[in-house]
Amino acid sequence: MQLRLEKQEKKDALRNIPITVLSAENTDLKVPGPILVGWAQLQKDISALSDKSKQITVKGAGHMIQDDNPQAIIDEIKEMISTISEK
Repeated sequence: MQLRLEKQEKKDALRNIPITVLSAENTDLKVPGPILVGWAQLQKDISALSDKSKQITVKGAGHMIQDDNPQAIIDEIKEMISTISEK
């Protein structure tokens, strides 16, 4: 019983933490389809860890979002800081 309770507490540890997952729009890498599907699912799973999460597909970005669209990252960091500061 105690172990089950501890597992649930760990699972809910991020429930109230804001999480933003930035996803690439372009998946033109030479990566097999099943791996891309798995990667997309992992990103959804990360988003599901918090009730205050969001997943954003970054237009025009590939694997290196910070190179392809650095402004998207800057904008999301600013938005998160603003959201946290409002509390």
